[in-house]
Amino acid sequence: MNQRSKKMAKFYREQRVPFVIQFLADNPVCLFRLPDRCTGESTTVDEKINRSQGGALVPGRKADEQGQVFHPVCESCHSYKTFHPAWAQEMGWSKSNK
Repeated sequence: MNQRSKKMAKFYREQRVPFVIQFLADNPVCLFRLPDRCTGESTTVDEKINRSQGGALVPGRKADEQGQVFHPVCESCHSYKTFHPAWAQEMGWSKSNK
């Protein structure tokens, strides 16, 4: 895995990590709730517009302009969404920003 640049490491330390900690504390239940997969407890923050597509990683002006939405999810449901992009778009959990 590539190391983060100093600028990105600072962003994660000062903005992303505090956001994720608070978001998961405020949203402890997995939003997707996929049958036979979901563990019930949210453990990660999923973005409707993927990071790879320039999606915002924290709430703010960029997120608002994009229509970015953050989802509290368990790892199992998050993995399913990641490996089934067409399904995720059909369900409204994912959006192309391009």
